[in-house]
Parts: sequence; C-alpha cells; structure tokens
Amino acid sequence: MANKPTITDIQDTFTTLVSNLNIISLDLGAAGRLNTSEDSDHTSAINELELGIRGTSNNLVAVDLADFTANNIVSALHEIDSDLHGVGGGNAKADLTTNANDIVSGVNELELGIRGTNNGLVASILSTTANDLVLAIGELDSDIGARPHTTLTTSSKNLTAAVNEHDAELGTITAVAMGTTASTVSTAIKELEIEIDTLNTFVEPTQSLTTTATTVADAINEHDAEIGSASLNTSATTLRGAINELHTEVGSAIGSTHNTTTGNIGASLNSLDSAVGNLADLSTDITASGHGNIVGALNVMQADIEALDAENIASNQALGSLNLLDSAGFVGAERTNFVNALNALRADIPLIYNASGTQLN
Repeated sequence: MANKPTITDIQDTFTTLVSNLNIISLDLGAAGRLNTSEDSDHTSAINELELGIRGTSNNLVAVDLADFTANNIVSALHEIDSDLHGVGGGNAKADLTTNANDIVSGVNELELGIRGTNNGLVASILSTTANDLVLAIGELDSDIGARPHTTLTTSSKNLTAAVNEHDAELGTITAVAMGTTASTVSTAIKELEIEIDTLNTFVEPTQSLTTTATTVADAINEHDAEIGSASLNTSATTLRGAINELHTEVGSAIGSTHNTTTGNIGASLNSLDSAVGNLADLSTDITASGHGNIVGALNVMQADIEALDAENIASNQALGSLNLLDSAGFVGAERTNFVNALNALRADIPLIYNASGTQLN
C-alpha cells in the first residue's frame, strides 16, 4: 500500500510545518545530488528525464510504446532484451558470435561482411532481380538448380570443384592451344562447324560409298591399293593426265562396225582378233617368214599369186628357175625374166622362107 502524502493543514502549528517540510525534503533528496544536467531543481531535472524518455512527444509513455506489448519502459526493455537474446534475455557479449561483443559493433561487422566497403544499399549492390539477401539467395539457388551434391554428374560434388574438373577436361582455352582462329570454346566450335559444313559440301556424307570401306579415309586407301604405286609410262604423271594422253593416242571413240563395239576398245579388239584368227593356224604352205604377222603372210601369198600362170600353176614349177638358164647363151637382161629370155631366143633363130619367098617362122 502506498504511503500517504505529507499534508500540512492551515491549522497546523509552525513546528508541524517545519517537520513536514523536512519529511518532503528527505523524500525529494538534495538537488545537489542530481546527476542530470539540470540539477538546480527537481522540476527541471524531471523535465530533462522526460525529454530523454519520450522526446518531444506529449503522449503518455504507454501510448508511445504502441509497438510493444509492454506499456512501461522497464517492461519494454525486457521485451527488447527477449527479442535480442531469446526467452529469458541474455548478455550481448556472451551471446554474440561475431568478433565484436556489442550489438552496434556486431551489426557493423555483419554489414562489412555483407556488402564490403561499398556504402550503397544492399538493394543497389545486388545484381539479382531480388533486392534483399534472402530473396537473392533464393534466386541464385533457383538458377543453380537442385542440390549439386546429389545432381552433379561430375566426380566432384560441389560447384567450384566441378567447374575445376571441367576446366581440367577442357584444357587450355586459347587460339593456339585449340588450333583455331577463335580463342573461346563457343566461337572455336562455330569455326569448326563452318569448316565441317564446307567439307560436307564436297564429301556429301549422305551419299553411300560403293567401296568395301565405310569411311572416306579407308575408301581412299582402298582405291589407292587398287590403283597401285607403280610409276606411269606416260608423259603425264597423274591418272587423269595419263588417261587423256592415252585417249589422244588411241583417237576418237570407236564406232560400231561389223566387227567392233561402239566406245569399247577391248571388245572391239577381241572381235577383230576373232575375225582375223590365230596366226598359229596359218597354213604350213606359207613360208616361215609369213607366220609372224598378217602382213607377212599376205606378202607371201601375194608373191605366190604373182607366180601363178593362167592355169593356176606356179610359174617356177612349169618353167623352171631362171638360175637354170644357160649362162653362156643368156646374158644380162636376158636372165631377169622368161620374156627377155624368149626374145633372146627369137632373135637367135634364123628366118626361114619357102620357095615362093613366104616367111615360115
């Protein structure tokens, strides 16, 4: 129960008044013992404390403590202490896990850790769509995807190590190392893609190979083996040039005749060979010199034909050999043929006349 106030009645004696004033003075205490800036009187000291407690507001403290469930300063401080340290309150120095051991320094330490030496607001510093740390972290988490340690296909199960793993697999990324003009992976791939498209234009990978080999390189090697490495006997040193050279020497394409095939030299030669026959089959009546080739055989036959008389009898059989002419009786041109020999004989035979003068021979 509160003490009753000290009251001096008008009818009280002066002694009672002095006694009551002393009591009131003891209750107030000496003004000189005040720790306020205003220490000359209690009213000024109270006003100073009021200004420190509620500022320039003229409201009751309970009204100004609208953000608290408490309606007095002590309870409000307990409420803040509970908010800061949890139920039951605590000690900042003991509860803080920062290097700093007071709330202001601890907050400053966290601020430095969050935004470094940048004095801008967090919202202006963040490069995310979000403008606060929690939402920004959520945004980055969404960009990264499901938890790396369960979804990464690399041997490493954290982002940094996984990136380093891929970096090691990719190797040095420079134009010199990749052998391209481009110096980045994407532009180097694009450069190679353009070159592949150019090769595809010439190689036509959609066309099927007719070789046993199924790759271009193996198919070329297969043709190379079939062509062989022997040197050409033509003036040209390439297959195309050699073929053109032979084509010029062979002449225009063969037309179709009785024994030839249009555009086919081999078939035409076989037809001609069949038509001409085998030299080994030449008659034994043709001398050996005529067995070597068709021309020789024809020449032998021509000589034999020219030696035939009107009765198809060989002249040298019916007349004998010119070598058998009497060397004394036939001389010079008389020995070259039978006509000259007969004329010589005719000249040597005397003319015979009958009695009437008629020539008889």
